[in-house]
Amino acid sequence: MKFKHFLVLALALIVSLAACQGNQAQPAEPVPAAPAAEESEPATKIVEVVPTNTPTTSEVATAVPQPTNQPTAEPITPPTLVPETAVTQPTTENITIEAADGLPLRATLSIPGGVPPFPGVLLLHMLGSDRQVWEQVGLTDALLADGYAVLALDMRGHGESGGERKWEMFDDDILRVWQYFSGLEEVDEERTAVVGASIGSNLALRVGANEPAIETVILLSPGLDYRRVTTDDAIELYGGRPIFIVASEEDEYSAESSRTLAEIAQGEAVLQMYDSAGHGTAMFAAQPDLTNLILDWLKQYLPEV
Repeated sequence: MKFKHFLVLALALIVSLAACQGNQAQPAEPVPAAPAAEESEPATKIVEVVPTNTPTTSEVATAVPQPTNQPTAEPITPPTLVPETAVTQPTTENITIEAADGLPLRATLSIPGGVPPFPGVLLLHMLGSDRQVWEQVGLTDALLADGYAVLALDMRGHGESGGERKWEMFDDDILRVWQYFSGLEEVDEERTAVVGASIGSNLALRVGANEPAIETVILLSPGLDYRRVTTDDAIELYGGRPIFIVASEEDEYSAESSRTLAEIAQGEAVLQMYDSAGHGTAMFAAQPDLTNLILDWLKQYLPEV
C-alpha cells in the first residue's frame, strides 16, 4: 500500500509539472510590418501671416504716413533751357563822341550781321582826309563781310568833327573813342585792333601803347614824327604785341621810319614794302592785295571764339 501510494503521488507530481510547462507563454511570431504607404507630394498648407503691427482695413483708411529716417530721393530738376543769342542784322549809323574839351567827334559805327559780340576795328584817316576814305577804298565793307564791327572816326579838325587841330589833344581823343567803341555790347573788348594811315597810323600806335587791351595795330605809311606826334617812344610802351607795318619805297621818310619801327619793335613786327604804291590809303588802289593782307593779319590776331 505504501508503494502504491508513493506511485500515485509520483504520477500526480509528473502531471502537475507537465501542466505548468504547457501554460508558459510561447515566443510570439514576428509581426510583419505594415506595407509603407506610397510617397506622395505633401499636402500644401497655406498659412496667412499677418504682421502684428499691420493696421486693419479701417485703420488703413485713416492711417497717416509717418516720417522715416530713410533718405528721400532728390527731385529731378529739368535742365534749364538757355535762350538763343539774338542774331543781329547789319547796321550802320553816324554817332557822336564827346572829347574832353566838349568837341563833338563824329564817327560812323557799322555792325555786321551775326551773333555778337564781334571783334572790333577802329579806323584813323590821314592828315587832311576824313572817315569816308575807308569806305571809298573798300576796307570797311571787307571788314564787315569778315564779321568785324567797325568804327571810322573824323579826327578833330577833320570832316564833320570840325574844331581846331590841337595835336596835343589827339591822344586823349583817340583813347576816348576806343573806350566808347570797346564798351559797346556788340563789341568784344578783348579782341580789338586799330588801323591808321599816315598821321593816323602814328595815333594808332600811340593809343595801342596807352591801352594794353588792344591786341594789334596796323600802320600804313607811319613816320617817326608827324606834327610832333611821335612813334619811337610809343613803340617801346607798346611792348611785345604784334604790329603790321606797310610802306612804299619812293615814300622815303615813311619807308625809313617804317624800317626803324620794325627794327626796334619788341614783339612780332611784319614790314610790307611796296614799290611806287604811294602814301597811306593811296596804297589800296596801287596794291589791291593790301586789303587781303590786312584781313589775314586780323584773322591771325583777332581769332574767332
